[in-house]
Amino acid sequence: RHVRGMAAMLKRTTIISPKKKRKAIVEHSPVLSPEQVINKLESCKATNGDFLQVIDDIIQGNPVNKQQFYQTTKSLYTHCIELLNTATLSNQCLRDLTGKLCVELDNVPVELLVELVDVIIDCVKRGKASNGRSLEFLPKMLSLVSTAATVTVGGDNEMEGVECKSHLLDSLCSGRWPDDCVIHLASICREIILTDKELKFVIEKILRTFGSVEVSDVAPLVYQLLLLATKGHKVLVLTGVISFFNDRHHRQSLTMSQQEEVAPDLFPTEGTVLLHISQAIKQDQELGKEFIKCLKAGLNCVTAVILSPFSIALALTVAHLQRFEEQVSTPKCSAINEAPYSILDFRLYEDDHH
Repeated sequence: RHVRGMAAMLKRTTIISPKKKRKAIVEHSPVLSPEQVINKLESCKATNGDFLQVIDDIIQGNPVNKQQFYQTTKSLYTHCIELLNTATLSNQCLRDLTGKLCVELDNVPVELLVELVDVIIDCVKRGKASNGRSLEFLPKMLSLVSTAATVTVGGDNEMEGVECKSHLLDSLCSGRWPDDCVIHLASICREIILTDKELKFVIEKILRTFGSVEVSDVAPLVYQLLLLATKGHKVLVLTGVISFFNDRHHRQSLTMSQQEEVAPDLFPTEGTVLLHISQAIKQDQELGKEFIKCLKAGLNCVTAVILSPFSIALALTVAHLQRFEEQVSTPKCSAINEAPYSILDFRLYEDDHH
């Protein structure tokens, strides 16, 4: 009798699969308007509440209607981007919020992803993304956009996902990067999947920022560039860095002749950059080979460039690496032998004043 009673109970028991359970939760969760989404997030912020739980509640209550879903999700992400760009939340909260929203990006319509990338780019241009947190969405957003077959932009303009991603990247790199955001952007660009053309475009953009940032920020930017160079365009990175410091030394020599104050951070920054390049060459000998090519190409063009202070310091640094010692010495000796006296006299003069 007991066994028959248990069998009857099992028949009456409904086993709900996780998928059906999720659907049931969604159907019984309150549907929130965009305004209610913002209010819940602000309330959570004011009371130091659990953002992960609040976001779960919002997502579970997302309406089935596509247009309502679009607007509610847009409100969730745009307001969270605003929250991430503020410094009022704890680091743990910022990490949790970013991680949760990154996971949920897989469910966001591609057209909304394009809008959200534009929101982040606008934050960058307005100087509102200085802590770099909202930028962490960009790699996955752009990746998802690029994998879409077609994307509708501006209501009726259709383009391929790859083309749309390239267009968004162009928009990001075309605007001015605020000084306090440059290092964050350079780091994020490493995580974005780039074509060869896009990689070149990004490297050129980062090199252009050298002239506006503090000298002390150049070393971390060079570090990011060297990491990007593992994907390609090593010569562009090397020549860009060398040209920047050569130009700095030239301007400094003019400053010294005018008895004006010299930038105190230049030499420590150079030392750090030389260390970064040396370490990069140890890990990627192709970079060292490209530097040798740069030396030989410079010898055939402008001897003064090869004999500039930074070029000599870099050559001596690379020469300490056993594999490149002889390859560096030959073009340097040739450059010194062929240099006009005026160049050598200038270098000696410059060394005396250092």
